[in-house]
Amino acid sequence: MKRNKILLSTLVAVTLLSVTANALSIEKAVELALVNNNVLKEQVFKIKEYDENIKGAKTAYNPTFDVDYSYDAKNNERSSQTKHDSAFNATLSYNLFNGYSDKYSILSAQKSLSSTQYSYEATKQDIVLQTKEDFITYLKNRRNTIVQQNAVKLFQKQYDDSKNFYEQGVRVALNNLLEVEIELLQAKQRLLTSKSAQRIAQEELFNTMGLRSTENIDEVQIEKNENILGTFDRNDLLNRNEIKALLMHKESLENSKRSVKGNYYPKVDANIKHKRYGDSFALNEKDGSYDPQNVGTITLSWNLYNGGKDESDMVVYRHQMSQVNSQISDLKLKIDLQYSNAKEQYILTSENLKISNKALDQSRVNYEIVDNRFKEGVSTSKDLIDANYLLTQAQENYYTAYYDKLLAKATLERIFER
Repeated sequence: MKRNKILLSTLVAVTLLSVTANALSIEKAVELALVNNNVLKEQVFKIKEYDENIKGAKTAYNPTFDVDYSYDAKNNERSSQTKHDSAFNATLSYNLFNGYSDKYSILSAQKSLSSTQYSYEATKQDIVLQTKEDFITYLKNRRNTIVQQNAVKLFQKQYDDSKNFYEQGVRVALNNLLEVEIELLQAKQRLLTSKSAQRIAQEELFNTMGLRSTENIDEVQIEKNENILGTFDRNDLLNRNEIKALLMHKESLENSKRSVKGNYYPKVDANIKHKRYGDSFALNEKDGSYDPQNVGTITLSWNLYNGGKDESDMVVYRHQMSQVNSQISDLKLKIDLQYSNAKEQYILTSENLKISNKALDQSRVNYEIVDNRFKEGVSTSKDLIDANYLLTQAQENYYTAYYDKLLAKATLERIFER
């Protein structure tokens, strides 16, 4: 009996403590993902793009400077012409008034940048959750591999005992021995499948992290009787970055519409132009009638009708803002549903963990009893096979509930952007 208890404690009651001091923790995995994940890198470049758009919009308040040069060579000149003509113009222009279009274009670009920054923060939260999910999924598969290894060891022990009894001609018939051997082979197949799933889960984790790690992957522990539901306030769901991003996008569209509305106002431009003329390629000055000139001009222009394009553009922006309003309403409903589902999942997994823990304890005791009764010749080989199945299933159920609770916790933290 004592020997059986030692065996079971070794094979079944596998500790959830960290494997090494230098192991890759879930917190470190998240830190690495936030630095190396390619989706986040893409978002950073997008922020830089929108920041540059603001600088581009502000250039509307800067003067512009243009130069142009022309040269003509004629094979037959008229009496009032010279065979060679050249001209040079340098123009400094400044927009004095543009119907506030420039002002609202800058505001629109600024709101687009804010929207992109909020989207970046939301993406960070998604990457954090994805990293945690991949990390926990790997742990679940690794734990299942250990469970399947334990099952193989128990079937291997039963096979060795049965073979020994068979060779001694005691209690075990050939068909019983073959039955145990078949179960042992099937357990080995399940172990191979579990190892494959573990390797795939590890690759998915490294892909989310954006790099490979040679460190051992650490376990994640649940505090005893932990219940985090009371730490969340449902009203905080309205402060999600995704909602803020859409609100900023809506304001950007509103300012774009106002920028288009500026086309209804007159525009005032000023420019100073310096002109030079010549009768050769090198701008040699002509006679007195072609002296260099400096010309200052103020231009007032007002487009009274442009074919209805401005009206059409404003209608388009109104429709786009209506779309964003619908997106915001839909997003709020989805976030609220996410919380309800995550809350229920957390409660469910918490209860499952308690139940499966009790079932695991009982299945261990049951295996001990059946194993000893088998050695005493009271229980059959089939009884021991069933006890092994019950123990393996109990382990799978317990660790599934354990890691599912961790996933539910991670989902709640993502929903509230913790």
